[in-house]
Amino acid sequence: MAENVADLLEVRSSNGTLFLDVDGFVMTVDLAEPIDEASDHLLSIRQFDLPEYQATYGEMSDAFDILDVGYWYMKRDEENIPVRTYEPPAYDWRERDEL
Repeated sequence: MAENVADLLEVRSSNGTLFLDVDGFVMTVDLAEPIDEASDHLLSIRQFDLPEYQATYGEMSDAFDILDVGYWYMKRDEENIPVRTYEPPAYDWRERDEL
């Protein structure tokens, strides 16, 4: 595990910044104010899909926009049981560079 946030990858969101290890696991979260439901969602994220990102772009970055990379998060089902759920990248976000 990395010793400080300078050694971690960074995923930025308008609701905060997540810091990841090289395998995409969330190590820490720095939430933006105010704390709300979107903040709760950031805290539920467990891992980012870095292999998919690298397959798409051919290289890795040390900082990403949350819309540009898929991730797994914990979501409660109708029986309130936590379920690992995949959120794919925002493909329309990715297409912005092609315009």
